[in-house]
Amino acid sequence: MIAQAIVLALSLVVMVSISLQGVLFAVPIFQRMTFDAICHRGLMQMDQSGGMTDDIQLFLENHLAQAGFQDILVHGDRSVTLGSEMSLFVQASLAVRSLTTGLQMTQESRAFVYHNSILSRHLVTAAGMP
Repeated sequence: MIAQAIVLALSLVVMVSISLQGVLFAVPIFQRMTFDAICHRGLMQMDQSGGMTDDIQLFLENHLAQAGFQDILVHGDRSVTLGSEMSLFVQASLAVRSLTTGLQMTQESRAFVYHNSILSRHLVTAAGMP
């Protein structure tokens, strides 16, 4: 009876630690998706504005900070002519938790980098060109 209780207790500890490790492994994946989505929105705003503006840089910094990112570095082409390539580079770090083999929680910093280039487009509306 005691042996079964010990085996059950150890099994529960192993199951909980594996489940916790799975959750801790999945969280950075969702944070990466959030990071990429915010940066992509910034790049699309750059496309509409013809380059990086102070408002777009502020948008990126604020939204990334609200998502928990720190040490945010944003570089983008300021003035781009239509049909030429524009690029956006964003780097940020995020504190994440992980589980060690001794079942101790540790906190580490992970770096996230977004670098993408697109061609600047000229959008023509139904009203015609200005």
